Amino acid sequence: MTIPADPLDPGGIRSFRRRLRAGETTAVAATEAYLARIAVLDRQLQTHEHVAASAALQAAKAVDEALARGVDFGPLMGVPVAVKDIIAIEGMTTTAGSDVDVSDLIGAPGGFMHSLAAAGCVVIGKTKAVQFAMSGTGAGSLGPAAHQRRHCVPFQTQNRPG
Repeated sequence: MTIPADPLDPGGIRSFRRRLRAGETTAVAATEAYLARIAVLDRQLQTHEHVAASAALQAAKAVDEALARGVDFGPLMGVPVAVKDIIAIEGMTTTAGSDVDVSDLIGAPGGFMHSLAAAGCVVIGKTKAVQFAMSGTGAGSLGPAAHQRRHCVPFQTQNRPG
């Protein structure tokens, strides 16, 4: 299995910021790279509750277009992010890691999501959460005995996502 390169390596967000503004990379390229990593790794790691590839690519394209017009949203502009499935995101269901329907408990996207959008971040989806984000236990959406599965990638796969 070939794991696609991390678009923030080497140098992390600071280096990505410089390369983005220098025209050496794009928000679309970074988003495509993370979507490719998810496609390869998530079968084993099962860390994502929802991946919004189409919406993420649209958002990344809008970021690139804004940058081309001279608009700069700041240091996080174009950085792909995934948000824990306890936070409301427009167009994505929030489960809070529960098998119980929590739709009447979850409000509209709040200040955190508005701040990510204002910063020009590209939301690629939601990562799994343990039930109601209550420590390392909970039903989650991992299914029974998920913590007993063996994984075949070089990560700390003995840990349960969430």
